[in-house]
Amino acid sequence: MIMQAGATRRRTTQPIIEAWNAVKGLDYNDKLELVTMLIESVKPKVAAHPLKRYTMKEINAMIDEAEAEIAAGKGIPDEEVWRKYD
Repeated sequence: MIMQAGATRRRTTQPIIEAWNAVKGLDYNDKLELVTMLIESVKPKVAAHPLKRYTMKEINAMIDEAEAEIAAGKGIPDEEVWRKYD
């Protein structure tokens, strides 16, 4: 394999070398299909957790609820939460 100037050589594990040896003889279309399959296999599972759309009324209700909990002394102060991550 010819490497471009300035390119760094990667340390490759045996299973990767074996996989490359198995696919390097494939034609362009088969390689493209394989790459597409590999990319799909590592994409985050976005469909498993679809984002919910909220109305402004719902958002304001959530804020009101959170503010009421804070006023009632529920929850964890911001400083305490950040201390956990220091």
